[in-house]
Amino acid sequence: MEKVLALIEKKKQEFASSGLFEFMRDQSIDPRQRLAFAPCIAPFVMSFGEFNKYVFREEPTNDPLQAIVNNHTYEDDHHWLWFLEDLETLGINKAVKFSDALNFLWNEETKASRWVSHQIFRSAFGASPIAKLAIMEVIEATGNVFLSLSL
Repeated sequence: MEKVLALIEKKKQEFASSGLFEFMRDQSIDPRQRLAFAPCIAPFVMSFGEFNKYVFREEPTNDPLQAIVNNHTYEDDHHWLWFLEDLETLGINKAVKFSDALNFLWNEETKASRWVSHQIFRSAFGASPIAKLAIMEVIEATGNVFLSLSL
């Protein structure tokens, strides 16, 4: 697991140096503009609670690794509520027709953000506790990069 965690850390550093995060670090740009992409990550954020409740969590369990995974899921299964609050704080929670919102979320330009959720589900559903733990560590690492620049 130490090798896996070291690889995750290496990939986290590569991820942190991507163009998006360079843009987010630029203090000369208005924060609302730097976070204007927030609606694009809605499919992942809104799916995250369900991943924790229905994909990662398995109860009851006698497996000590699955117990660690389960504990982590209880910490993270409600974070989507914070996203909704953040959208309100950013002032981007405007009234929009439901069909327009769906069209935005499921159009070709936002496909990559939707596919992140599908790939996580594909990798985690029915996976062993150690694999779930590794997947959760990856999600945590990438989330830490994003949150360190958006709070």
